[in-house]
Amino acid sequence: MRLAALLLALAGAACAAALPPPSAAEVSAVKSRDPAARAENLEHGHALYLGKCGSCHVLIEPARFAADDWPAKVERMLEEKRVHLDTDEARDLVRYLVGASAVARGGRGDG
Repeated sequence: MRLAALLLALAGAACAAALPPPSAAEVSAVKSRDPAARAENLEHGHALYLGKCGSCHVLIEPARFAADDWPAKVERMLEEKRVHLDTDEARDLVRYLVGASAVARGGRGDG
């Protein structure tokens, strides 16, 4: 039991290290789509991704999906009641995932 908890903690730490906090590049990528987005929003979204999403399943590298695909993926999780987020939390989570994906994919929103 303790070994399992230790392994989960180590896996969580590895995921957190692999998904650093958003940078100015991610903020800029999101602002081109959502001018109201601020660094604090992406930081909040990053914390939600690590905390809420990471508490239920292995985190998916944001670049695995195109930036334009993330809003629908988050919406589907909300509709299926697989995640419970208020409107602001969902918006910030999407902002983080879109920005991280866009930057990791070289600024591309699709494909």
